Amino acid sequence: MDKNGSNRILIVDDDPGVRRLLTRCLGDAGWEVVAVSGIPEAFHEFQPGRFNALLSDVDLPGSKDGIGLARELMSMDPALRAAMMSGTPVNEEKAKRAGLGLFLHKPFELGAVVGLMKSFRTDRGAAAAKPDHILLVEDDADVREIIALCINTAGWEAVAARNGAEALRIFERGKFHMLIADVRLNGGIDGIEVAKRFLGFEPKLKVVIISGIPGISNRVKEAGLGLFFPKPAGIEALADFLELSRAHFENGVSKRLLIVEDDAVELEEHCLMLRGIGYEVTGAHSAEEALACAQNGRFDAILTDNLLPGMTGLRAISELKKRSTAPILLMVNQPSPEVEKDALLLGAAAVIEKPLDYPLLDRKLADPLP
Repeated sequence: MDKNGSNRILIVDDDPGVRRLLTRCLGDAGWEVVAVSGIPEAFHEFQPGRFNALLSDVDLPGSKDGIGLARELMSMDPALRAAMMSGTPVNEEKAKRAGLGLFLHKPFELGAVVGLMKSFRTDRGAAAAKPDHILLVEDDADVREIIALCINTAGWEAVAARNGAEALRIFERGKFHMLIADVRLNGGIDGIEVAKRFLGFEPKLKVVIISGIPGISNRVKEAGLGLFFPKPAGIEALADFLELSRAHFENGVSKRLLIVEDDAVELEEHCLMLRGIGYEVTGAHSAEEALACAQNGRFDAILTDNLLPGMTGLRAISELKKRSTAPILLMVNQPSPEVEKDALLLGAAAVIEKPLDYPLLDRKLADPLP
């Protein structure tokens, strides 16, 4: 990592298409990318401290492969984090024998790539002051390792279990802030059943369910469980969630939010995500319901959709301000200068675009709003 705190990754792959794809994908995710085609160029670009991550193909032209390259670069810079990638199945075991357990299979899901690299980022501020434990239940060793890295890098401490029975034994011996469980597990007890049993012991436990099974989110919802992240694409969103929830946990202050959204699915998603991060959230399905809430409760911020049945969010701004001193943020599907101008003139603190970018929203709520 350089002095200004940017994250820089070195990508080594002899396929120009792969280099272009990873450069675009990781660049969009906030990385500064240097991509080269082989080992001589990698050594030319590398200096200790210049990169905080290496992503290399195993099979490269020349006498040395990507595994040998990684080990030599890591000996030059012990802080370097390295991951291997390959379309050849035997290369995974070869990498693990060399002590390089992080491995991406080609062709890879871009969500998995970004999720893994997210755990390598180093611009996360000071070390956590109050470590706490998250129990991770996942039978896929590669996914388990990636998510554990996300947990630990966010400032939590991961305790991993391979199946439901092992998770139950671990849970009996410790105290956990959160459970992250895959739905499909080996051993007869699935993640949903694990979560329900744990909540019977500890009703305040935060629960996150992950799965790559199509349609499983409906079963999670029917079970009354917390947040759901799909695999593998949702791993980056999970990493964001872990960072945000850690920041709120350390801060120890829970802000009160009123969210106004007529779409029941969207409202539930907003409430689950923001409660999981650490906010106290009250939901309202209409402007009229929100006015009653604002009259009877105290809030630190109010978020209202614009398109509502009856009174619109835009019209509700002035009425809400008569009942609450909380800053008001108007949520819109398609921002326009005209709507933003009208909202600010009516007294809104900001206009934010849907679907909500939760890290961006969290930053807005952390700053003083007019």
